[in-house]
Amino acid sequence: MWFDFLLFLVFLYIAISFIEWNIHYYIMHFNEPVKPVLEYLKIDKGHINHHKETKLDQSLQHGNKEDSIVFNFTDVRIYFVLFFIILLGFLFWRYFPGFKKYSLTYILIFVSFVYFLYFYIWNSFHTHYHKKYVENDYIPVKNFIPDEENGLYKYLLWYHTLHHLNKGDCKCNYNIVCPLFDFIFGTYKSKVNNTRYFSNHIPQNFREQWLKNHLVFEIRVVNNSIEYKDLDTWKPMPSI
Repeated sequence: MWFDFLLFLVFLYIAISFIEWNIHYYIMHFNEPVKPVLEYLKIDKGHINHHKETKLDQSLQHGNKEDSIVFNFTDVRIYFVLFFIILLGFLFWRYFPGFKKYSLTYILIFVSFVYFLYFYIWNSFHTHYHKKYVENDYIPVKNFIPDEENGLYKYLLWYHTLHHLNKGDCKCNYNIVCPLFDFIFGTYKSKVNNTRYFSNHIPQNFREQWLKNHLVFEIRVVNNSIEYKDLDTWKPMPSI
């Protein structure tokens, strides 16, 4: 029984990581080939604006804008993805003979529970990454505030910060809380490298000018703050 349970959790992690990567890469960032469809449907570009509002130290330029840093559970797109997850759960139950002994109803209820738990954790972590922990109906604050000294949280903050600091075609690390498919799809990076981006882009603001002046560098997380390596010295990431 426990082996079956762990196998099912591994399956759900892989499925959620795959969906997380695809939603972030294609829908949130309006990448080809779905960009024309999203523009035709006039899909909100709140996530694009979120990138414009995020400072180098990962705080937000214009304060707290919930629509760009949390998933709203009233958004119909969340339930479209839920349908897809439930379908995957059914297929897993249908084609893994060992799971036929379990009730399909219980399997689908568990899948739905894990799905919504994932979104609570996503909202909690993502707002904490950007130092604007949102206390609203979408986040059970008391139970999901990340431990800033936890090694996994520090790794995910480091991982997500690289997503923001690498620009344009250099963009990377599209997984937010379930890293896996960045490694499979080749979009993982362990440091900032904007050499290619600024070879044909003119900085549009002070933030981009700073990045152009620091094309390649490493970062680390110290006390929930981001530091960058300047030659052999670690310095706080500027708040610009």
